[in-house]
Amino acid sequence: MIDSVIVTSFDLDVLWRVRRSAPRVVVGYLQSDPGDTQRMLDIGHIASFIDKTSIGRNASRMPAYITQLQAGGSLLGAFTLTTQSEVPALKAAGVSWYVSDVPLDKAQLASRAH
Repeated sequence: MIDSVIVTSFDLDVLWRVRRSAPRVVVGYLQSDPGDTQRMLDIGHIASFIDKTSIGRNASRMPAYITQLQAGGSLLGAFTLTTQSEVPALKAAGVSWYVSDVPLDKAQLASRAH
């Protein structure tokens, strides 16, 4: 069960407490905009979830941000999707994980962005 759980929060201190009590649980840091990755990456086994509209608004910053995440063993997620049609653009922007209010098509999520 623990391998299929992700705990998300807007508060890094909460994620630190989760990490100390359950080291194997993946945690996700919810952010309105991409910021400094270091404090987040220090937690380890963490994903960065950025508000979906911010990813587009900060398109020029996203490649460097994703490079920092990947160098720290992390990845980029987006929240909160409200339609399946949002996936292609987010995937093309480098998003790997999604928080969604609607069911998403697993095949579309798995396909490579071109």
